[in-house]
Amino acid sequence: MYKLVVSTDADGRFDDQALDFQVVGDITSITPLTGSTAGGTLITIKGRNFSKDPLDNPVKIGDVKCLVVSTNKTTIKCRTEPTK
Repeated sequence: MYKLVVSTDADGRFDDQALDFQVVGDITSITPLTGSTAGGTLITIKGRNFSKDPLDNPVKIGDVKCLVVSTNKTTIKCRTEPTK
């Protein structure tokens, strides 16, 4: 959740224009680079602009879900499911 305040030098109105606001995550590293097809590998994703809410950071590796176990602004940790 972000609080966005908009002001102008004009008459203080924003003229009912739409305002799009997007925060983009940036990944700088992923470890380990390999894991078991049986699942259970703990993956650490480092970067920035991640959400503190695990539900806001879904992770998939190919077609395989990686269940988020912890997250903060710079790190997501997830555990892989088995490959189908």
